[in-house]
Amino acid sequence: LYVYWREKKQLRSMPRRDEIDPSEISMLLPHIMLVDVVDGDQFRFRMVGTALDGVVGVNATGRKIDEVMAAGPYADYVQGIFREVLDQKVPLYAECEHGDESVQPHATLRLVMPLSDDGENVTAALVGQVFDADDIDAVIRAGDEAGSFEEGVRVLLP
Repeated sequence: LYVYWREKKQLRSMPRRDEIDPSEISMLLPHIMLVDVVDGDQFRFRMVGTALDGVVGVNATGRKIDEVMAAGPYADYVQGIFREVLDQKVPLYAECEHGDESVQPHATLRLVMPLSDDGENVTAALVGQVFDADDIDAVIRAGDEAGSFEEGVRVLLP
């Protein structure tokens, strides 16, 4: 997905959203989201892949992150990832671990890449996200993320 994003941006800092063609990355679509920047620093899901929509437990399309995720440290962490991409205007790769004694531990791996309509400001993000879990139902049960989570890796990419 990162190679696709880099090919689309060419010599610019980031590609335009209308340059992202789902048919060119069809095998990745279940794990992809398009997220719009709204109201300056809020984020709304434009498209959510089927593998991700089921984990969220609600249809997130058209809703802001804070309408889908329970308030708390994990929601703040996710919002922070998007805000960092908005501010830095470069892709960010992040991993975090979830779980406690009641939920099977699992990891979330996400790649958030900026998109721009004007070539200067981030107006959307192309996101790839996967879960490293033997039991995807455990991820679904942990959807409110009331349990613990720990940030593992957070890296800005060129």
